[in-house]
Amino acid sequence: MSARQSISIPLLQPSQPARRPRWGRWRVASLILVHLIMLAHGIQWLITGSTLTPVEPSESMETLRTGAVNAGFVFFAVAILLTLVFGRFVCGWACHFIAYQDLCYWLLSRLGIQPKPLRSRLLMWVPLGMAVYMFVWPPAFRIWKVWRGDDPHLTTYFPPLTSGFVTEHFWETFPGWVFAILSVGIAGFAIVYFLGAKGFCTYACPYGGFFGIADRVAPVRVRVSEACDHTGVCTTVCTSNVDVAAEVARYGMVVNPGCMKCGDCLRACPNDALSWAVGRPAIGTRARTTKQGGTAVRARQSAGEHPLPVREELALLAMFLFYLLAWRGLYGEFPFLMSAGMAAIMAYASLLAVRLFSRREVALQSIQLRSATGLTRAGKVHALLVTALVLFTAHCAFLQYHRYMGNRAFSRISVGSTAGTPEYDPRRDLDATSQAARDSAEHHYAQTARWGLLDFPDVSYRLAWVDLLGGDPSAAEARVTSLLRRAPDWVRARHLLGITLRTEGRFDEAITALRAALAVRPDDEDSARDLGNTLIRAGRFDEAAAHYRDHLTRCPEDAGAHYHLGALAVDRGDFDAAIGHLESAIAFQPDLAEAHYQLGLALLQQQKLGDAQDRLREAIRLNPAMAVAHYNLAVACFMEGDLAAARVHAGNALRLDPTDNQARHFIQMLAAQPPDAP
Repeated sequence: MSARQSISIPLLQPSQPARRPRWGRWRVASLILVHLIMLAHGIQWLITGSTLTPVEPSESMETLRTGAVNAGFVFFAVAILLTLVFGRFVCGWACHFIAYQDLCYWLLSRLGIQPKPLRSRLLMWVPLGMAVYMFVWPPAFRIWKVWRGDDPHLTTYFPPLTSGFVTEHFWETFPGWVFAILSVGIAGFAIVYFLGAKGFCTYACPYGGFFGIADRVAPVRVRVSEACDHTGVCTTVCTSNVDVAAEVARYGMVVNPGCMKCGDCLRACPNDALSWAVGRPAIGTRARTTKQGGTAVRARQSAGEHPLPVREELALLAMFLFYLLAWRGLYGEFPFLMSAGMAAIMAYASLLAVRLFSRREVALQSIQLRSATGLTRAGKVHALLVTALVLFTAHCAFLQYHRYMGNRAFSRISVGSTAGTPEYDPRRDLDATSQAARDSAEHHYAQTARWGLLDFPDVSYRLAWVDLLGGDPSAAEARVTSLLRRAPDWVRARHLLGITLRTEGRFDEAITALRAALAVRPDDEDSARDLGNTLIRAGRFDEAAAHYRDHLTRCPEDAGAHYHLGALAVDRGDFDAAIGHLESAIAFQPDLAEAHYQLGLALLQQQKLGDAQDRLREAIRLNPAMAVAHYNLAVACFMEGDLAAARVHAGNALRLDPTDNQARHFIQMLAAQPPDAP
């Protein structure tokens, strides 16, 4: 070889024309079909009023929380199983967010903008972290609480599975139209421009966290043959932000779990060297050292796609978390996934701002922010905007901190069953710990309300509760009335208004407010329960019974409705009906002490003394402070001739309720009995 000769190294050539992907039209058709199905789903709900639950992986959170298996849970489970075999085909061919990003990428390309991908090794772990937070942490936290015994309402590690495939509230879990459009814009144009095609999938999609793990064991992968000449065209056309050239050179296949199986690289390959094929999975595969591997690395570097330095990786992740925590749920509006997309964009924009003062050359896509001569006009504008963004986000973080601390304090408030009734007295019903928690919640919520540029609906709602628990129902009524003017269909607020009016003794107005809540959501169990309670307090017993019967047609497993129907039947002497409803209440909620007590009372009235004692003892076991259960157990023991037990339970009843004259007279009667009396 002469001195003038040199080794020719093929490099990446972005200008090289690529043939139209053979899979492109089929994939576009698949994504269009997905949207047509979504449209039909929504139209069917609008026409009939009920439909299949949203086919969204996020609906799995409801299944994990309540045990109600829905369409979203089934879809997510099936998608993961398919990914275990075929890789992320579901992502590339059936995800509506993929469609938005691909459309935005195509439109930007038509405008002459070719967004370069951000290749962050650390930020790629964010989707998995989000997935753990959404789908692993809630059941793990429930298991921990059951193990600790912290929550008496949680008795099983996992909720029992039920059917939840039909809903009347199809749109309830989706954002409003404004934020739906913003989500498409942020997860589409903005994130594609800043982070590259499918940037949302790579850095902000929690479902991709699980799909990425499943993809690692999938035997179907993009694989390379000996015909590959390592020109790097595959990397140029890849819209999944995967360095295909380097992957196939090093591993003989694409191992990156970010590969969406779009098929673009297969058709673009000039030698048809790439194909979908079955073979060993990515997990456990080691890189091979070859000349072609080095060529692919040089090809990537020639295109300016260097990995980020470790310090920039750490800074990018820290800024992402800062923005995500500050913006998520801000003013009760910003959805989690939208906030994650915003955080990824803003973190990268902030990193570019930092580079303005540490590098000689800085660019955002084709916009030069800094050159060798200093900051450009665009760079100055960018620095100014990022500075304003950081300051505003710091203000948001301050609000979110007080909101979080207020919620944390609010969750520690423990109130007896008299809360929301005219008998409620905070001096009696709030212990020292709960009073301190209420005061702390009030302080933090007040800071949020004072410094916020807009109202937090959830903060206003909880502040109304804080006022009510502090013994000021008029202030609570004013807050919740103001809240309903902005959100008239918020069921929780209408329910709270009813409770507040009931606390003030305004039963008719409370009944109207609770009926309004049920008009918005007929199956709301809290509103249904409190409407029945309020009707009973108002002496409208027939209306209460009719209300509970109507509610059971929609919620036949509502233990509270069965209990109240049973208790009303006991009061009117219809013991057979009472026993039926009370046994149903216990079947659906075995730890409902009041249902055991009322059932014991009904059995006692029917002279079924043994069964009555069993139920009354169970009520006392579940609630040892239930004085009336002790008293009626004393009566049952007396009727069966067990005077010693009758004296013990009557004494317990009087000790628990010293004002119970009936128990006092009963004890006096027992004392007058001769030793051998029956």
